[in-house]
Order: sequence, then C-alpha cells, then structure tokens
Amino acid sequence: MHTQTIKGLLIATCFIMVFVSCSSPTGEEIVLNSLDFHGGLDRWEQMDRLTYTKHTILYNSDGTTEIDITAQYEHLLLPSVSHTKIWTQADSINSFTISGNQVKDRSNFKDLESYNKAKTDIDGAFYVIQQPYKFLEDKDKLEYTGQDKLDDSTKVNIVKMQYYNEDGSKDNTWWLYFNNTTNRLEGYMVRHDSTYAYIRNHTYEDKTGLSLCETRTSYRVDSLRNIQYVRGRYRYDFK
Repeated sequence: MHTQTIKGLLIATCFIMVFVSCSSPTGEEIVLNSLDFHGGLDRWEQMDRLTYTKHTILYNSDGTTEIDITAQYEHLLLPSVSHTKIWTQADSINSFTISGNQVKDRSNFKDLESYNKAKTDIDGAFYVIQQPYKFLEDKDKLEYTGQDKLDDSTKVNIVKMQYYNEDGSKDNTWWLYFNNTTNRLEGYMVRHDSTYAYIRNHTYEDKTGLSLCETRTSYRVDSLRNIQYVRGRYRYDFK
C-alpha cells in the first residue's frame, strides 16, 4: 500500500475517533460539567451546613390533596454529619435528629412505623437536596444514553443510573436530564418497581452559591414519560 494511502487512512481513523469521542461524552463528564454550572465541586466540599424550609403538597390521582406539610431541615456537613427535621403535626412539634448511627428524639414517635417514615423522609430529603453533587458519588453507575426534549421542549443530555440489589437483580433506575446548553440539572425520571416518577425542576436558589433546586413538581408517568397526573409540588426556602 502506498505511503500516502496509509497516511490518509491514519488521518481518517484519527478523525473518526476524535469525532466519536466529542459527540459521545461520558456520564461522569456531563455530571462534572453540571457541577461547574451549579457552583463548583470546591464550593460544595467547603459547605458546612444546609438549612431550609420545605413545603410539600402531595396529590391523589383525582387531584385532591393527600398531604400539605411544612418542615424545617438542617443538614450539618462539616466537621461531622447530622440531619435534623422539625415539623408540626396534630398540634404537636416533632423533632428528629440523626447523627452518625445515633438517633435523637425518637420518643416523639408513637410507633415504629411513624419513626421509620420520618427516617426515610430525612434520608430522602438529604439525597434530593444534594443534587447534582450527589450523583458524582455514583460515578461508576453513570451512563450517557443520548439526548431528548422535555415536556417544555428543553433539550437535554440523558445520564442513566442503574442500581442493583444484593442478589444482582435490578433495583431503582434513574434517568438524569441535564440541559445540553447550560448543563443545569433540569430534572429526572425514576423507575421504582413497576411505577415511574418524573421530577421537573423549575427555579433555583441563589443563597448558597450552589444553585440548588428551589421549586419542583413530581408527576406520575408511564415508561415513556407520558404524564398521568401531578403527584407533588415542593418549595425549598434556604436560610
């Protein structure tokens, strides 16, 4: 084969490799770009606490209100981690704190079910409030799957996170939606067992420097993300 032909093939191959690399970012790269938009990893790692009021309204499938509750949250991050939730229910003030493996104020709960529900809630609240920074902890589960348009025609890059049970079977599946222009986290869809939830972020706070979600709506959807009904509305007021 002529030398010029070989050189031409090498150049073409390199061009294809660069093109494929540029057109197919990894899930980790997309999350890292999103962190830059949301204030940067350095700022997050220096954050010592997050304090906010969360207003939650949950709806039944017929549009009636199931729950309407406001709670205070404080997540201490440095030098050690603890989580506190304070809320009023049945005219009584409830306080719940998790610090390491220790749980305080458990006596406020009348039964184990109420206690477990409160613990699940505070764990879930911390998981949500850390987004998108939380996703980097699961970087080995991140997979870029392409692009899409959301319900308002916002163009997004999709990063999939697949969790597994101890026996190797599939657990929850997440599809994360990042704005393909600004890299902002626009929302996500989650499959849990046979149900799907679609969460859409609307506005972002400017008090922490992290551009965390301020208002969002959750929808019950099918596997194709067709909206069936509004499941919940949430507002976070940061201190």
